[in-house]
Amino acid sequence: MDAGVRFAYTGNVHDKAGGSTFCHQCCENLISRDRYKLGEWNLSSRENYIGTCNNCGTSCAGFFEAAPATGALNEGESFYASTRSGIAQY
Repeated sequence: MDAGVRFAYTGNVHDKAGGSTFCHQCCENLISRDRYKLGEWNLSSRENYIGTCNNCGTSCAGFFEAAPATGALNEGESFYASTRSGIAQY
């Protein structure tokens, strides 16, 4: 945290607590991970709020869809990202 890294997590290992992403404001589990499996997904799916904590509304830095991806995007599809200046569509 002192270095500004808020969402560091272990990856691709059996470590549910260390592999999950938590809200830096309210400590809600935003994305639950265990090895390659996603569990909880507590990011908002509401338009213009995608990538925000369902509990407190704090923006989580990163690129997010309204729900966990099930595969690659098809041509013409877009995704939304929560940015410092708001929500961006790509």
